[in-house]
Amino acid sequence: MNARLPALRENTVVARLEAATALLAEADLGLAQEVYAAGKAAQEYARSKNLGEEIVQRAHAVTLKAERKLGELLAETPKNEGQIRRGSALEPRDSIPTLADLGIDKKQSMRAQQMARLPEAKFNAVVSGKTTANKALAEAKGNSRPSKPAKKERTPPVAADLDAD
Repeated sequence: MNARLPALRENTVVARLEAATALLAEADLGLAQEVYAAGKAAQEYARSKNLGEEIVQRAHAVTLKAERKLGELLAETPKNEGQIRRGSALEPRDSIPTLADLGIDKKQSMRAQQMARLPEAKFNAVVSGKTTANKALAEAKGNSRPSKPAKKERTPPVAADLDAD
């Protein structure tokens, strides 16, 4: 096996991640979804080929940026009003595509829009790996849990305490 092959793979992955990041600037919903999927795939690839934690982190950053862009685009997209029953048939109220038509599930839509609403500083902390996305979202929502108190050590009952009964 050629000794330069891992470095070539690493450079190829980095170049593709940089290209994907550049595409996000003017992405539409479809492209943002593709970049998100590509970022996820790059993370898995980098892990499976042991390309290093830096490459995995770069791929994760691309995934997060694509998710945020997707959320921004979804927030400004008109909502489908659902269907209306006309006799025994259901007819669409309008021609706006549903999330399912766009290939997005409800949870992905919710999380992407939450990521889009994160303040820039918190989002940058998530991208840099200083905090997790779930923790930043919980803090932004006001649901941050206080740290658990230290467990009290139980003392075994003393024999004299047992005889008192």
